[in-house]
Amino acid sequence: RRKMDAGFFRGTTHEQDARFSNKEKKLLKSMKFEDVLDKKVNLKKVKLETLREWVTKEVEELLGAQDDVLVDFIFNQLEEDDVEPKKLQLNITGFLNAKNARLFTAKLWSMLLSAEENHTGIPQVLIDEKAAQLKREQEDRARIGAGIRKERRSRFGPPIVTPTVPALPSSSSEPQVVSTEQRVEKIEKEPQTSTRPKAKPKAKPRSRSRSRTRS
Repeated sequence: RRKMDAGFFRGTTHEQDARFSNKEKKLLKSMKFEDVLDKKVNLKKVKLETLREWVTKEVEELLGAQDDVLVDFIFNQLEEDDVEPKKLQLNITGFLNAKNARLFTAKLWSMLLSAEENHTGIPQVLIDEKAAQLKREQEDRARIGAGIRKERRSRFGPPIVTPTVPALPSSSSEPQVVSTEQRVEKIEKEPQTSTRPKAKPKAKPRSRSRSRTRS
């Protein structure tokens, strides 16, 4: 007995204890498992924290009350390097009965498979539920707003609509920007007028023939 006590306190693990390993194998052979547990899941591609709320709700529905200890126990196993779903089902059977443990593990493993296949690392079911929730909230806000407007009309009458008066054209015309090409084209179309002053007509020279005859 002392040797057994000494061996126990030295820290013998379950994996090192052959008797526990054999007992575990017998239990696994006697249990029923869903086919989905035969599929492998790469949990490195899964955002586990996004499933915590779902796991909490599922556990609460099965037990009829919240159990944070069981939820933490489940996530501690999921965070291990090599997770075996059948052992996970075996380990939670003590918290749940055999049927509930089998159904819960199958649903959980299906969620993990969906999260692995999704590029977001989140199960598609949770994404769809979130989208539906946002849509319902938007519809509720629209319905509440319509009810408030209807109540106001019933109490104060329809809202007064002020007629809109068309704006008068502005008297001040904005300067137009004329390009260089437009200026050249305008100058070419205008008639060419000389800016030089017109020269006066020259006076005709007087004839000297008459003066000579008189003399």
